[in-house]
Amino acid sequence: MIPSTLKAGDSWLWTDEAPTLRDGTKATPPDYTQSYSAQGPGLIAIASTALPDGTGFLNYVAAATTKNYPDGIYVFDRYVKKGVDRYTISSQRVELTKNLETVQGGFDSRSWAQKSLDLIEQTILSNLGKPMLTQQSAATMIGYRDWSDMMSTRSKLILEVRSELASNDPTRSPTVLRYRRGTLSV
Repeated sequence: MIPSTLKAGDSWLWTDEAPTLRDGTKATPPDYTQSYSAQGPGLIAIASTALPDGTGFLNYVAAATTKNYPDGIYVFDRYVKKGVDRYTISSQRVELTKNLETVQGGFDSRSWAQKSLDLIEQTILSNLGKPMLTQQSAATMIGYRDWSDMMSTRSKLILEVRSELASNDPTRSPTVLRYRRGTLSV
């Protein structure tokens, strides 16, 4: 089965057991061939080879091929073919992460929560000591109804960032957002 995360610039290698089709037929090589097609920020095609014992398929993509794939979320479809017949076996979301060797300039590795928290804190600091009317307009400019909304969101983002740090996974999905009359809430 394809890994849920792949890294651009790495060699990719995994095996798949020969699948069982809906009619109960085992799609084994050499009668069947297997391939993957993926669509996301880029297009990816992978032709599988038969395992020597005929029980499944070997999937290999060289590092030189993957090094320039754009990062993002892809949907990989797995197919087997026999003659003119093609069968979709599975469809899976896979995250393709950046090849840091090809990144030009800087790379912001902060999570969505960390970036949002930094923005809110920058807005708060730039408005300290100013009249409440200025603070109110600064909060409104970035989508908050009032100052307390911004402080409440700041508190929630602090908890999210702490949670990311505790789990040691800053790439986690961002906190679910909801929109309330033009106000962004976390």
